[in-house]
Amino acid sequence: MRKGIRFVNIKVLAFVYIFFIFACRETVENEESRLVRDYSQEVIWEWNELFMIIEKDAKYYRPGPAPRAISLLAYSAYEVCLPGMPNYRTLKYEFKENAPAEKIPNLKSGKGIHYPLAINASYALLMNKLFEGVSYESGQTPGNVKKLIFDLESKLDSKFKLEIDQNIELNFNNSKAWGQEVALAIWQWSLEDKLASDAYKSYEQARPHANGPTGEGFWQTYNLGVPAAFPYWGDVYAYGVYSFEKIQPLLFKINYQDTSNRLFHEMNEVVQMANAARANFNGEESHIARFWSDDRVGLTFSPPTRFVAIANQVFKNKNTNLEKTVVTMAKLGLAIHDAGVCAWKTKFYYNIERPISMIQRFKDPSWNLPWLPETPAFPAYPSGHSTFGWAATEILTHEFGEYAMTDNCHADKINLVGPPRSYNSFYQMAQENAMSRIPLGVHFRMDAEGGEILGKRVANNILKLRWEK
Repeated sequence: MRKGIRFVNIKVLAFVYIFFIFACRETVENEESRLVRDYSQEVIWEWNELFMIIEKDAKYYRPGPAPRAISLLAYSAYEVCLPGMPNYRTLKYEFKENAPAEKIPNLKSGKGIHYPLAINASYALLMNKLFEGVSYESGQTPGNVKKLIFDLESKLDSKFKLEIDQNIELNFNNSKAWGQEVALAIWQWSLEDKLASDAYKSYEQARPHANGPTGEGFWQTYNLGVPAAFPYWGDVYAYGVYSFEKIQPLLFKINYQDTSNRLFHEMNEVVQMANAARANFNGEESHIARFWSDDRVGLTFSPPTRFVAIANQVFKNKNTNLEKTVVTMAKLGLAIHDAGVCAWKTKFYYNIERPISMIQRFKDPSWNLPWLPETPAFPAYPSGHSTFGWAATEILTHEFGEYAMTDNCHADKINLVGPPRSYNSFYQMAQENAMSRIPLGVHFRMDAEGGEILGKRVANNILKLRWEK
């Protein structure tokens, strides 16, 4: 009798064991099938749109803090999604300056992560941190910004909870906790960069002093009482370049005693193009100059954020999946951050004057800019617009190829910049963006060309990081 019972028990145990093995295998396969690429890009698109709304009015966020914020948001989303992106690897050991390494947590298996929800939690936490203590133009208030962030997180939480409730293998609390855990680790790591962590919180931190040597050809603040903007930004940590790689060499030797020097030809070009734009407000040069300016807080987002707006249009037009969107944004964020760091390191290393001072000294003492009330508060070489634009373009072209599109970034601001413009490629877009600063009167051609070289170099350094397994 006992032998029979033992035999039955062994058969039952064997059956249970086999059932357990197959059940576990099915669960793992089901978990692995819910990869990041199986979801839409909606969560990234929504947060990008909100970032642009808030950043437009954020004082002292441009030019450097904005791309840094974008890079932290996008990098956190990338690390959050790694367990569901089997072809990609962590970057936490890859960065050239102050890599986070073990500060970034690893996900334990079997947590049932819903990746859009985890990204939602990551973005919400970091957006609150990144805009804490920020002052705004009249379009926003700190309280309103907090509400915008809360409302978007809540809206997406509700949407994703409905998806999770339909699948018992996904876990709402685990997903939210995972996104917050990674985001908080990245935030704490970001605070190690003392130069950058509070730079955007006050005028005094953003503009500590006027910088640079005096004398012919050197940039000085031309607006009384307005010191240099972020003169130290070149020493902020970069992701893909070492400190000794940050400076972009001059394209030619400047000689103010030789009127045949290339810079004199470029000075005359600025005068001709700016005067032509001034004379015909509705003309092509005027439209290009105003279309790409993005110079005024409260009117448009900043120049580097412009390329997030462009990327968001591509994501929507191509209906990219979440993995493609997360990876593209991570590469774009790191590249435009490094573009700002390297451009500002170069600007304050050479301290080259803006065209206006050279024009007034050698050509016309009464000459002024066509529209801008003041020159940007930092040296000319290289152009920040050009560096940001070419860095972004290298990334977007790498991800999407020769992509033709109409840029509707400012479609709702027709009185400010005119109708949208169409392009055959990101390269055509970047070229127009870079050259738009000449008819605006704020850059020489060498600034645009130096920015192109630097932006491409920075982006290619980011692309050389070991992204894939």
